[in-house]
Amino acid sequence: MGLRAAFAAAASAAFNAFGDIVDNATYYGGSANDTYDPATGAVTDGTSGRSIKIILTYFKRHELDSMDVLATDTKGLVRQSDLTVTPRVDDTITIGSDTYRVKYFRMDPAHALWTFVLRKA
Repeated sequence: MGLRAAFAAAASAAFNAFGDIVDNATYYGGSANDTYDPATGAVTDGTSGRSIKIILTYFKRHELDSMDVLATDTKGLVRQSDLTVTPRVDDTITIGSDTYRVKYFRMDPAHALWTFVLRKA
């Protein structure tokens, strides 16, 4: 097993171990569903909902100081295997009755987890 596969397995194990803090959510957006019309040059946003599992947490003080993150923003962790599209800023994640807007995202170097900066919509 390579290092990347080991990290992906560890991320899955962590999500399984933290079962009571993992939320079911719906991700709306991502670039995989966009369609391009070559006749007009228009790109149509093909937004559809995808079921994902997410861990919500808060940012540490040094993270607030080093990025354009508000103290009220939430950090979201999603397994790469749960989200098969490339996220975009302003995509939304709905958990129960709460909706969050994606303000920033990044993939970890092992391609195991997406980290999101989420702001309540």
